[in-house]
Amino acid sequence: MIALAWTEDMICRFANMNGMQRRGTGIRTASVIVAVFWVYVLNISIQPLQAGIRAFIVDNCPAHQQTQASAWASRMQGIGNIVGYVAGFSSLPTALPLLNVSQFQGLSLIASLALASTVLLSWLAISEKDVTAPLLPVAERIGFLGIFQHVKESARRMPIRIRRVCAVQFCAWMAWFPFLFYSTTYVGELYSRSTRTELLQIAQVGQHALHNKATREGTLASLVSAVVALVANILLPYIVKPSIDGKDVLRKSPTKSSLGFQVPSISLTTAWALSHLLFACAMFATFFVTSQLGGTLLVALVGLSWAVTLWAPFAIIGVELATRQRHRGSADGEEELAFSTEDRAGATIGFHNVAMSAPQIIAALVCSGIFWGVHDVVRQHYNLVPERGREWRKTDSKIKGLRSFNNWIKSAVIQKFSPSEEYTRHSDNRGGGVGSGILVLDMGCGKGGDLQKWQQAPQRVDLYVGVDPAEVSIEQARERYQQMTRRRGPRGTQHIFDGQFYVQDAFGEYLGNIPVIQEGRFGGGGFDVVTMMFCMHYAFESEAKARGMLRNVAGALKKGGRFLGVIPNSDVISSKVEEWHKGHAGASGNGGSAVDDDDDWDPEKTLDTPPHATQADEEGEVKQQDPVQWGNSIYTVKVPPAGPNGVPLPPDGVFRPPFGWKYSYFLEEAVKGVPEYVVPWEAFRALAEDYNLELQYRSPFPEIWESDKDDPVLGPLSERMGVRSRDGRLLVSPEELNAAGFYHAFCFYKV
Repeated sequence: MIALAWTEDMICRFANMNGMQRRGTGIRTASVIVAVFWVYVLNISIQPLQAGIRAFIVDNCPAHQQTQASAWASRMQGIGNIVGYVAGFSSLPTALPLLNVSQFQGLSLIASLALASTVLLSWLAISEKDVTAPLLPVAERIGFLGIFQHVKESARRMPIRIRRVCAVQFCAWMAWFPFLFYSTTYVGELYSRSTRTELLQIAQVGQHALHNKATREGTLASLVSAVVALVANILLPYIVKPSIDGKDVLRKSPTKSSLGFQVPSISLTTAWALSHLLFACAMFATFFVTSQLGGTLLVALVGLSWAVTLWAPFAIIGVELATRQRHRGSADGEEELAFSTEDRAGATIGFHNVAMSAPQIIAALVCSGIFWGVHDVVRQHYNLVPERGREWRKTDSKIKGLRSFNNWIKSAVIQKFSPSEEYTRHSDNRGGGVGSGILVLDMGCGKGGDLQKWQQAPQRVDLYVGVDPAEVSIEQARERYQQMTRRRGPRGTQHIFDGQFYVQDAFGEYLGNIPVIQEGRFGGGGFDVVTMMFCMHYAFESEAKARGMLRNVAGALKKGGRFLGVIPNSDVISSKVEEWHKGHAGASGNGGSAVDDDDDWDPEKTLDTPPHATQADEEGEVKQQDPVQWGNSIYTVKVPPAGPNGVPLPPDGVFRPPFGWKYSYFLEEAVKGVPEYVVPWEAFRALAEDYNLELQYRSPFPEIWESDKDDPVLGPLSERMGVRSRDGRLLVSPEELNAAGFYHAFCFYKV
């Protein structure tokens, strides 16, 4: 534990001793590898420690004391939990200034000292009997490989009562692990969601402070749950009958719990079963709880179940083992003793620990699958999108007009809003001008389809950083950048910006860990422009992803930086939903798609099932349950009749809550079977203000074309990009224009 906490310090010191830089990708990678190694070592070492502590109780307490001993062990564990939560809630670097430790280092130091002192006290206070000496001759006789066969046989011969306890624990811990991992996050998100409606409060405290407050509220709920568990562990032994099957146990040694306080009808096994029922009901209630107070009460209520979980199974096993060992006595002989591992505490507790630990792997896989969700679908979709080449896109593509039009729109946004105010005021020259070049972060860069657009930006680009969750797309973006650097002009003198590319989910992961972004003082800004072309709508799968996206945007931008983007227009979706509610479902409307680059169709990032799929899932339902659907021969949009948690589509077209409204979008040759989500514009604008992002510009694609098609720079550019001919004839079909009308562009400034 100490080694894990000080891993980075040790790696940095080793690097310094060998004349290496203390910071850099190599040092960070080495720190991660060593830290993972220590995590494995910690997990391996903690198993015999846990089993040994519980076996210590079984071996040294008679059968009639097993229930009370297990109760006391649970109380001590409850006290430890409370101390841990209080320490985690406190600022240990401030509380321990002389030690100069981080929060995690302080927690590890406290835990290590507590563990060492308590184990040492137990070792000094109690003398154990050496049960290994009689077993050594037999162990030598069966050999090393025979030990594994012996373990297998012991598991098969395990007492039926203990085997049932292990089976129950295996199932129960499938639920306990997710609860222990995510209960703090659950309460914190409830706090953020309820506080989110109080816009004035958020404006006063700031988004970062709100996030910290939410984390503290989640930790407080866990602390309350630990206190409830401790109180329950103190009181329950006086209420629950202390024996399992045992008139014999009670008769031989009355305990304090038999002084008239216990409820005769509640045995330990009954209390354990009721605790599972209470836990199940509390978890089911999470579907209906919407307030932070309600979530805190649920987590606190689960403390009762947790108290019994820490007590009952160990007490049942302890009584069973102690009783069997007492009845067996010492008359069985050495060989029988050696092969009676099912009656030995260490082996039995070891099997029990396996039953508790194995669900952790399954639960982790299930949770990762749930949270990976749409991100994995999107990533795989774009990894599988074929690279057909520029010539095909320019000549044989069925939507070449739409590709050109959308790429021209993106170029127009870059030309108008990427330059700094200083550059715009003092320079009319393209590609040069006042001041240094700009730094650009492209979140969702795809295959690098916008590289040439940024190369032709009015103000020189010095650094371009592209991030995308699709590995294949990033590889293709790197290759495109390398091709661009090989085409530097007749003498290779043309300035080419520095391009760096990373596989990263810009919504669910913190971008500040990327080296080049970290060096740009992430959180204090550094980038002049953050751009998201045809991908931001994926973030509105949940509030957590939307906030994660905006946190990355605001953290990367310096003051005065610009946030540019192109997304589906929620006004179009809202109008179609309103028409649907008025009985006009099936009417055609605006819809569409996106294109990426004059070089490439970096398909925008989408969802669900292609609109050409059958509607078998709707068969048998009444007409008003049909989806809202519109489009033409090249695109289709289909909105299900119900949104998140079964909320029906709003008659007024205002999506409440603003997250999780899934729809299906299909575009010929480009977008098939990937999830998209509605981005309610006013909700997005209000959310962006929480991150000091102020709206400067918003316009639908058709309006951008009408306002900028005759611009002295953008007009000729439309001819070069194939949007219209030199005689002014539009080369985009009416169906393609209709598809492009589904989108709008925006620009925010960081203030």
